[in-house]
Amino acid sequence: MVKPKMYEMEILKVVEPGTEVKIVGEMRPPADINPKFRGFLMGEVEYQGGKYFISINKTSYINICKVYGEDTKTWLDKIIVYKGEEKIGNMVGKIWLSKA
Repeated sequence: MVKPKMYEMEILKVVEPGTEVKIVGEMRPPADINPKFRGFLMGEVEYQGGKYFISINKTSYINICKVYGEDTKTWLDKIIVYKGEEKIGNMVGKIWLSKA
């Protein structure tokens, strides 16, 4: 089986609060993956046996850094949990947290 190119992978869009995913690709600026993607950081995750991209906002990055550190390379093989949507300033954002 040929692994899909990064820009052909699906974005994980609908998950319930409490959903856990395993980070399997370094989080990096979306433009590094595909110029059409938006967000603060984006990376590859495993979810229910499939590989997807997720986008995390700066609030999620700060929360995850508190446990896993600022270097996203060290996040590989770590679990993050979807908390749900939260008001951030004038907007509503999807919040991800470290499992620990």
